[in-house]
Amino acid sequence: MRSSRSSLQSLKVTAQPAVEPVTVSQAKRHLRIDWPDDDDYIADLISTAREWVESRTSRALITQSFQGVFTLPKAPESQLRGLYAHLGQELTFWLPRTPLQTVTLAEIEKDLDVWQSLNVPLDYVVDIDNDPQRVWLRASAISYWAPTGALINFLGVYAPRVRISYTAGYGLTYSAVPKSFRRAILNAVAHLYEFRDEEIPDAILDGLDAVRNV
Repeated sequence: MRSSRSSLQSLKVTAQPAVEPVTVSQAKRHLRIDWPDDDDYIADLISTAREWVESRTSRALITQSFQGVFTLPKAPESQLRGLYAHLGQELTFWLPRTPLQTVTLAEIEKDLDVWQSLNVPLDYVVDIDNDPQRVWLRASAISYWAPTGALINFLGVYAPRVRISYTAGYGLTYSAVPKSFRRAILNAVAHLYEFRDEEIPDAILDGLDAVRNV
């Protein structure tokens, strides 16, 4: 079957990482400072740098949980049968933060703000062999929505959405994070500490194994 790529509508963190990939002590050694006055500020810079690295590389470093909402392709407005053409396709949802640990819940919006839980592997399967990992939606999942949404979709007003909750990250401790990512965070912290009003340069990401903007 062919796969059709859907679009990410929103992504939120539902469980923050328990620790940062870099400690304040490690950052201070990198900055070559030993006074305690800036400890809280440096801790904030570490979080900012980590979030920047994650967003620029599409990675989750320390284990955290996410909820992504994706839109399915709309049927052509001129073709009432366009929606049902999708029933013969498997739709692919590329997860915007990896490495994936587990998909905890997948849902389809069967009506406005009414979500139907999906079953694995009947309604969807998780493909962990690709990078980024992905969720494949089967035709049975779309059938939850199709009976009530076909007319609205035909009018071009609304297209169904899929909500995927999952956990991603390299592990629970900073030692689980690849050294190249930890080094990038330290360099980003150093830049933010020295140049407080400047954006972090992309050159800091040089040397990382996979840099993607999803």
